[in-house]
Amino acid sequence: MSATYDDPALQAAYLHAAQQITQTEYLAGIREAMQGKLVAIQQALAPEYTQSLPWDELALRQQEMDRSLHPLQPLFAYLGPPATAQEGIIQIDVANVLNLPIEIIGFDIDGATFMEVDPDWIESGRDNLVDSEEGKVILRARDQDLLPALRYVRFYLPVSEILQQDSELNFMHEMDLQIATRLVGLDDVQLTVARPGYPDPFAGPLQSGSGQ
Repeated sequence: MSATYDDPALQAAYLHAAQQITQTEYLAGIREAMQGKLVAIQQALAPEYTQSLPWDELALRQQEMDRSLHPLQPLFAYLGPPATAQEGIIQIDVANVLNLPIEIIGFDIDGATFMEVDPDWIESGRDNLVDSEEGKVILRARDQDLLPALRYVRFYLPVSEILQQDSELNFMHEMDLQIATRLVGLDDVQLTVARPGYPDPFAGPLQSGSGQ
């Protein structure tokens, strides 16, 4: 976070550059351009200095960076009690667990209905969003050192608008609701399940490889 000054535009530029660097052809191009020179240097220094060429190490670094662009779980999401549907809303609390900004695209309901996010649905937590002139809903990057607690944004999805798209949905049962997101600056969309329960602001993000 200190390297990007909590600047969403700088963070998006970093992600865009990181995505380019993780492409197979990127490293292949560098290798093609530099292989001959590196071999010549290696041969000249061979009597006194032995150093392997960096391609295997760079390939591993490329894989690590690519994994960081595809997190297992970019956010925590909690679904409010089904009874809130009687009040005409679906309550969802979401928090960014990454040190990069995340754009919320919309909500997938029971795999049958998709609602694009509307900033008017935000009930609380607007100070945890990045200001966007384009009307996008972007969760601020998490700075764990500065603020250990997760910063949640609460949405109230209007049941009436959902029913306009799918009149057969049953809101009184535990529905399968997923939040569609992407890292700001990238195109890949990821779905995260909203789990029943109350959001814990001090819950730590899942570690890579946790299987969740």
